[in-house]
This record gives sequence, structure tokens and C-alpha cells, in this order.
Amino acid sequence: MSLSSSLRRQRADLNAALTLVIFVCLLGTPLFARQLSASADYSSRVVEAYAMTQGDWAGALTSNPLYSILIFIAQGITGLDWAVTTAALTLVFYVAAALVTYASLRRVLPQRTRRSAWALALLAGLLLIVMPISLSLLLSTRDMLFQWVMLSPHYNPTTQVLRPFVLPLTVIGAGIFASKEASSWRRVGWVALALIVAALLKPSWHIAFLPVLALAGLWAMLRHQPHDGRLLIVGYGGAGVLALGFLWVIAYGGVADDSGLAIMPLHFDGDPLYALPYKLLLSLAFPLAVTLAYPQARRDGPLLLAWATFGVALLQSLLFNETGSRMNHGNFLWGRAISGWVLFVLAVRVFIQQPRVAWWTDERPARRAWLIWGLFALHSATGLLWMMAHYGAKPVMFP
Repeated sequence: MSLSSSLRRQRADLNAALTLVIFVCLLGTPLFARQLSASADYSSRVVEAYAMTQGDWAGALTSNPLYSILIFIAQGITGLDWAVTTAALTLVFYVAAALVTYASLRRVLPQRTRRSAWALALLAGLLLIVMPISLSLLLSTRDMLFQWVMLSPHYNPTTQVLRPFVLPLTVIGAGIFASKEASSWRRVGWVALALIVAALLKPSWHIAFLPVLALAGLWAMLRHQPHDGRLLIVGYGGAGVLALGFLWVIAYGGVADDSGLAIMPLHFDGDPLYALPYKLLLSLAFPLAVTLAYPQARRDGPLLLAWATFGVALLQSLLFNETGSRMNHGNFLWGRAISGWVLFVLAVRVFIQQPRVAWWTDERPARRAWLIWGLFALHSATGLLWMMAHYGAKPVMFP
């Protein structure tokens, strides 16, 4: 590769990434500003952050305390209005999620050109807003939460700030079973730090992902298969136990409130029960099509790990619920939402590596590729209308 060719590709990457940042800022700024007055999930975090200025740190010790602490720190540094600070902070993580997604797609693309850079920037932007394919969502703002996999819950800020962490943590976690050598302690430390920070922002994904990773690690050990034991045990296992143990104490140890956990099957998703299977199918039509259509997808470590994580998160949301003051919060729904989003990104990641798929090249995509791109377009169209609903009046999420 010549130096001039390399420079052109780097310039194309930079231009595409900058355009993506501008697009996401234009998309997210009015969205998050609106949510401050429309969503209790945002306003409650502002209240918690403000309480810290009054010395009430106990009030901020919830199951995801770091977001409120970051709002408190950012407002103290900038001196901006609390609402402006919260919207800006959420937007920073929103942009970071877009850039992490773009980098993940760009890394695996077989042929890197200027056109591919712009195409991947478009895909990264659309992956922030994908939603289930649903006529009811296209025509109405009702029936938007229960039984669906809420891939882009803009009304929940901690789900948004978690996105930049869970995608690389999934890819790195899958790499544990493709390595014959132990990671350096520096790498283990960085992974452990990212895992802990993500858990303190929102632990919903961790409680599904870490059991799956632990079972996969145990299987690899029993079968004497190659694996990175240092990263698995210390970077993920030790850091995960530490973070989740701390969050369990502050959430259910009597410091925060009277909540607990209980087995409550179908507390949120059981009415009507017959709608659950097809709503789940339409929620994940694109990644399911990619997985069924391409053998490489069924051998891809990160995608398989994402499917397993989603399966565990789905079972948790169907079987368990919190009690006490959090009984109707639906916090187990967030795990399947964020793991479903990771599943979408990794499905695109596998899809663009297949032959006769890329619509941005001179080679014409195959018919089945067009059909699968059509599913992705429907997910994106529904997500765009869902986002437009959030720009206006508050959607009715509990019909």
C-alpha cells in the first residue's frame, strides 16, 4: 500500500467520522433536551445529582450511581444549568457509541475505500435508532415497551451511556476463547476498569453477559480448549463480582430503598401472551436473518456470545422482577434492550464481510442480501418514527 493511498483512506475515515459526529449531534441534541421534561428517568438523575450538592450522597446511591455522579461533576466544572449539563453529558456518550460502532465495522471490512467509509458512517448512525419492525409502532406511539425488545430506548439515559462500553467488552470477551496466550496485566486492568465503570453506569447487561461468559469459560476449561484465563478470571470475573457485589449492597442492602428480587413470571410481558413470540421475532428480524442466511455468522464468536447474552437477558426479563418500590420500574427489561442492540451491531459486522453484500461497491449484491438489507431498512424506518415521537409529546409507553 502506497503512502498516498494510505493517507487518502485515513482522510476518508476522518471525514466520515466527523460527519457522523455532526449527524448524531443534530439527532441527539433536541432528543435529549426534550427527554429532560418528558422522562422521569432523566429528571430523577438530575434530582440525585443536585442532592449531592446538598450533601445527600445516600440519595444518589442507586443501582446505577455513576451517571448521577458524572452529572454532579460536570455541572460543578462547567457551571451550566442542570438540565443542559445532563443533556450534554448524555449526548457525549451517544456520540461515543456512534464512533465505537463505526470503528468496529470499519475494522472488519474486507475492502476499505472512501465510499465504504461513508456507507459505514451511515450504518453506524442508523444503528443508534433501530427499533422493532411493527405496524403499530409506525402508526401509533402506543404499545412501545412491553413484549418488544426496545433497541433504542431514548427515554432511558443510562442505557444510552452504557452503549460505548458493551460493544467492545463483548468483542474482547469473545476473543478470550480464540487466544492461546494470556493477556498482559495492563490489558486485563483496562478491561476490568471498563467493566466496572459500565456496571456503575447500569448493571443490566452485566447480569446477563457475565453468567454466559462464566459458563463458556468453564466449558473451555473442562474441555481443555484454548482460552485466556487471566482475562477471563481477573478482567471479567473478578471485576464483575466486585462491581455487582457493591451494587447489590447499595440497591438491596437497606441503603437505597425497600426493593428486593422475586420470581414473578411474565409480570410485564404476559398480556396478551400470544403476542410475545411474533413481537420478539419482529424485534430481531435482521440479526436472525443474518444468522440463518450465512454459515460464518453461526461460527462468529462475538455474534454467538451476543445471542447467548440476549437469551439470558430475555429469560431474566420474563422470569424475574423487583419488589417493593421498584416493582413497576421494569428494570429487567433494560438487559434485553442493550443486549439486543449489541446483537444488531455484531450482525451488521458479520453481514458486511460476506460476498455480494455491499451496496456501496461496483459489485451487485445478491438477492438474499437485498432482502436482508430491506429488513434493516424497516428496523431503521420504525426507529426514525419512534425518535420523531420523542421529539414531540411524551409517548404513551404504558397503554
